[in-house]
Amino acid sequence: MLSILLSASSSYQTQTIGRLTTPGTNLVKAYKSSNPDLARNCYWLYFDYYVHILGYENGFAHVRIGTEDCWISKDSLEEITIPTQSVTEANIYSEPSRTGTIVRYVPANSQVTILDFNCDGFYRINYRGYIGYILEDALQYKWKQIDGANDGERAANLVKTKLGCKYILGMSGPDTYDCSGLMQWAYNRLDIFMHRTADVQDLHGQLIEDAQDILPGDIITFRTDSDNPMLVTHVGMYVGNGQFIHASTNGYVVKYQDFYKYPYPVSTIRRYWTK
Repeated sequence: MLSILLSASSSYQTQTIGRLTTPGTNLVKAYKSSNPDLARNCYWLYFDYYVHILGYENGFAHVRIGTEDCWISKDSLEEITIPTQSVTEANIYSEPSRTGTIVRYVPANSQVTILDFNCDGFYRINYRGYIGYILEDALQYKWKQIDGANDGERAANLVKTKLGCKYILGMSGPDTYDCSGLMQWAYNRLDIFMHRTADVQDLHGQLIEDAQDILPGDIITFRTDSDNPMLVTHVGMYVGNGQFIHASTNGYVVKYQDFYKYPYPVSTIRRYWTK
């Protein structure tokens, strides 16, 4: 099960994505610039994650996940080329909206090159030099290969596929996870950037102030350390019906949990996806 991510580029050439490959380790160090001396600005990405490739410089690859861009060693990256795709009959719009100017009509079974996938229900494409947007339903190829009415439901369905996987601290897949690694893995598959560790995930995304407004895909952060009651130490994802899924140290497994009976206080509920 793989959600394909793709980069848009001002050159409009056939695009590639990258898969992180890290022989001998699960980690890839990501920098905020192509100068690796700026270690204070680094964070970690993980094996088997997917990124948009924006370019190369000084032995580094400039990559993007969602709206977050960073620099990683190009040796930790495997390029994947996406072929042209066949479309049904469609209009190309000047912007990702039905109210946009129609740039070009595309006959059925025409071949287009995809430039970007994450465009509010549209794909950004190149058809014979014409650049614009077509509705997702017009493209026979589906990049989000997981069911769901929105990215929240897709994220919830993704974590369900990991039920029963082992908990191991510091892991983010593909078969072992800790609590924040499971959250980050699911949203990476949807081209949505999420930082690592529960305490940082607690600080980003839309704050859901009323628990009655919680929806599948929202993350819930908890304070589980009685010696440090203000410290955020755990995170799970709400999946509906009063339940969340988390990589738990109780049994060291990814499992369901009753949200309303969980014995630890909630820090925040956060929404990383857009309704």
